Amino acid sequence: MGWARDELDAQIEEIKYGVDSVTAAQDDGAAAVATVKLLEGETLEMRLSPEGVQGGGMLVDSVHTLLLNKSPKFVAAFNKALAQELRRVAAEQGSEPVEDGD
Repeated sequence: MGWARDELDAQIEEIKYGVDSVTAAQDDGAAAVATVKLLEGETLEMRLSPEGVQGGGMLVDSVHTLLLNKSPKFVAAFNKALAQELRRVAAEQGSEPVEDGD
């Protein structure tokens, strides 16, 4: 079933900035699996199925949610990327710059 692999690959593209590395999704019956190496150094296998994304003993709605719950360094990378994007949008609109929390 290619839908799960395609969806997992799409979700992987959205989180690459906040992980060390990640494998391409592989079909696994009615699901797809991929392995991510977190910035903390640990490896996490993710499985996307019609029920959601499983990994690290959790079942959640997306890869993003899984990483927000499993990796403090992903949370930090996410917050940094969000702040950068907000600064970019503010600059485009001529608004006051958003302070970086660093």
